[in-house]
Parts: sequence; structure tokens; C-alpha cells
Amino acid sequence: MGMFDSLLIEIDNREVELQSKRFDCALNSYRLGDVVDAAPTGICAFFDTIRLDADGRRVYGSEQANEGADVIDCTLFLVLAHAVFTDYVVVKGAMRTESIEDRIAELRETWGDSGRLLSRWVDFLRDRQAANNRYRHRLDSALSVLDRALDLREGKPLPERLLGIFDQPLVRLKEGEDPLGILRDVLSAESEPFSWTAEHGPAPHPLEQYRL
Repeated sequence: MGMFDSLLIEIDNREVELQSKRFDCALNSYRLGDVVDAAPTGICAFFDTIRLDADGRRVYGSEQANEGADVIDCTLFLVLAHAVFTDYVVVKGAMRTESIEDRIAELRETWGDSGRLLSRWVDFLRDRQAANNRYRHRLDSALSVLDRALDLREGKPLPERLLGIFDQPLVRLKEGEDPLGILRDVLSAESEPFSWTAEHGPAPHPLEQYRL
């Protein structure tokens, strides 16, 4: 089959991989919000057709022939706007050529709206910033565990006063748990870093929305 790239979408809460030789063909994987290497400029819409079984799993031709399983045809539309993977649409059922052409034209017109496009990209940026904050929080926690583990190895005592939920990894370290297990839990944690929002603090000033 040679080299290809993959665009990852979700259908019925399952991740589905769509392979394409249209772009850089460097075995890259792209999700919504990613810049696709070697993608064409402008607003581009593409389509693909796949089959899913009753459980929502991808079915290929040989599997269907061997198992005779019931399958659902799906027509997929993907939008790349100025090389950014911006949107995708899943249509259950096979579509005729004319209908596919109409949907492609509709998607190109929809995402040709600069205001709509900018709003979507801002959403992508906000999601990436939130993800970066989570990763930074995990790394900071992991570094703290490593620093304290080194202190213990050198015979230095840990702080007597730890801040409860904010220092749980250090509390576990102080109780003698294996640092490697603590690091694994810290780096795989899905919890959000704590932020001091209006929920935790005083009511905001009525002009807060205008304050720089």
C-alpha cells in the first residue's frame, strides 16, 4: 500500500482512522485542529466511504465476505481550511454522486465564512491551551516528586506541613510508596489543575469583564 497519512475522527464514540495518500504521506496522524502537512491551500472538502458493523467497528471487504456480518455504509466528509483539519461530517448510508457533490459544495461555502472559521479555530486554540495546562501540571507534579525522592535518598526530611489535595503525591511519597508508581499515576492523571475561579473566591466586580 505504501506510505500514507491518517485522519482520525469519531463515529459512535469510537475512533476511526481514515488513510489518505493526498498529503505528505509520512505516516502522520491528524485530529481536528491539527495543521495537515502538504495540504492544499484554501477551503477544501474531501469525502470517503467506509462500512461499520453493528457495534460501530470498521469493517473491511474481506471481513464482510468471510463473516457475512450486517454492515452500515457511511459517507464521510472532511474539511481542511488553509491546511487546518477543521470539520468532519458523518452521513449514515451510501450517497449518490450528485448528493456528494452538493454536500462538498455546501461545506466549502459554510467554512468559507471567515467569522465561522475564526470561531472554530479559537475553540481549537482554547482546547489546546487547556490540554497544555494539564500536561504542564502533570510535569510540575512529577518534577516535585522526583525532587522530593532525591531529598529522601540524601537523607533530607520532607516538609512537615503538606497541603492536602495539592500535595497528595508528596504525601504518598512521605508514607513510603514507590516513587515510580507515584510518577506513573501523576503522569497519567486526568484531573484538571486547580484554578482560583469565582466558584472558589469572592464575587467578581461588576466591571470585571472589561478589566485588562
